[in-house]
Amino acid sequence: MNRSLRVDCLLLAACFISWFTGGLGFYSSTPTVVDLSASTFKSQVLDNTDSQTQVWIVEFYAPWCGHCKNLAPAYKKVGDALEGTGVKVAAVDATKYETLAAKYGVQV
Repeated sequence: MNRSLRVDCLLLAACFISWFTGGLGFYSSTPTVVDLSASTFKSQVLDNTDSQTQVWIVEFYAPWCGHCKNLAPAYKKVGDALEGTGVKVAAVDATKYETLAAKYGVQV
């Protein structure tokens, strides 16, 4: 196999692994931080029917943002600390859901 084809295969494999193992969102592998989409934001946050959940803390983030990356470990700790208290911690990828982010004044 020539070098160019090998590099292309490695890049394709890396993209697939990133997507398959949680590259879908900052918090997709964290059970205490809910990774929301535009539709789940509406159904879970705005139209909340869960009597146990009183408050939502929602972060809008960009995967490339250095500040967002630095916040992620502390935000996960907040999710862990608030588990079972009636406060849900969630995150929305503002680069994927720009219309939703813009509705709340978040610019990407």
